[in-house]
Amino acid sequence: MANFRMSWFVEHIDLSFSVNSAGDQSSPFTAPELLDGDVTSASDIYSLGVVFYQLMVGKLPFDSVLTFMTALGGELPEDHLPSHVLKELPAWMDEFVKKTIVADADKRWQTADEVLDFLNAAIDEEVHKTIATSHTTSTQHAEKALYLEGYEAWYESFSQHDTS
Repeated sequence: MANFRMSWFVEHIDLSFSVNSAGDQSSPFTAPELLDGDVTSASDIYSLGVVFYQLMVGKLPFDSVLTFMTALGGELPEDHLPSHVLKELPAWMDEFVKKTIVADADKRWQTADEVLDFLNAAIDEEVHKTIATSHTTSTQHAEKALYLEGYEAWYESFSQHDTS
């Protein structure tokens, strides 16, 4: 995110390292509070949410922070959420976006730890679902195979007895 000059590092502010205090109105990555010169760690979390959205959906959620604030009212409408744009995306991605791409910084996650905790829990849940689905599918295939083997054995037995 430092390449967008949108990132904010408390420990580097005195060195002017990657700090953009002006805020770029035309960038979708600019957190709304940057337009007022206010910067917090939640500003980076907003930018991360926009990057995440673009990576998962394949397009930006809006063309600029001004569009986000004026046309969308500072929150993504339901039809803009990742799982509504691409049906194959899991619902937890919607929750991620709702907690990152929101104009009110108090409604956003405030720390990277909050983001990581959520992502780790969501990914763990996805892994468990995948394992459970895989196990269920394997069990269903095994049961179907046993059923077919039983049917074939019964049919052979029946055919041998019915020789009239």
